[in-house]
Amino acid sequence: MKSLAPLLSIIALVVGLVGCPGGGGSGGGNASDFAVSTTAADFCVVGNAYTSTIETSGGTAPFTWTLFGGVLPTGLSLNGGTGVVSGVPTAAENPTAVFTVTDSTGKTAIGSVLFAVHPRTDRASVTGSGTAGSGASSTPSISGDGSLIAFASSSTNFVTGVNGTQIYVHNRQTNQIEVASRDSDSSVVNEGGGASSDPSMSSDGRLVAFVSLSSNLVTSVSGQQIYVRDRETGHTTVISKSSAGIIGDGRKSVV
Repeated sequence: MKSLAPLLSIIALVVGLVGCPGGGGSGGGNASDFAVSTTAADFCVVGNAYTSTIETSGGTAPFTWTLFGGVLPTGLSLNGGTGVVSGVPTAAENPTAVFTVTDSTGKTAIGSVLFAVHPRTDRASVTGSGTAGSGASSTPSISGDGSLIAFASSSTNFVTGVNGTQIYVHNRQTNQIEVASRDSDSSVVNEGGGASSDPSMSSDGRLVAFVSLSSNLVTSVSGQQIYVRDRETGHTTVISKSSAGIIGDGRKSVV
């Protein structure tokens, strides 16, 4: 029978890192005050020089970083003194690395970070698991840093239960996809009841403007209108209206 000592040692280390006041160090205090705040590192592209800093919340600098579990993308390495992961990735992959960080008082935190390495030519109209869309996709708009791509699609396999021609946003950093042509209800995805098209994304990726024939995005608004989805607040508003707030009564289009 194999010894359980190695397994018990690992369990004890994890418990000491995440479950004990002060993280087992000499700093004392509550371990929840100190954490690895990065959950998804900046995305990278095969063959391109890459650098991304894993961040913390709380704690007292300077920090010491170690790779505790999982793996870094092939070609990348961790600087234990700065928390910077850098190098030139050589393969498209999506590994998760587990880091431990110790501050100057001895507090220790542990956290998992997702990495996304994309090929040079990459399909954006895919599900969160990388499956291609089941319908036609068109009119892409990209954020300033290239991490977010908005597009129109008639695919029905991007978000469960969502149908029709909608506006989607693909996050290349987390590989997740979301519906932008929806109302402001945060509890459930109520996609547009009519066709939406021509997305235009702000440089920071927060705002997505689009055309829609939907009559359920904003109360009492119908016809072909221009809407803006604020991805930070979760609000969808109509902007094709007069200075007095009167909704337009003609056909609209994105220039």
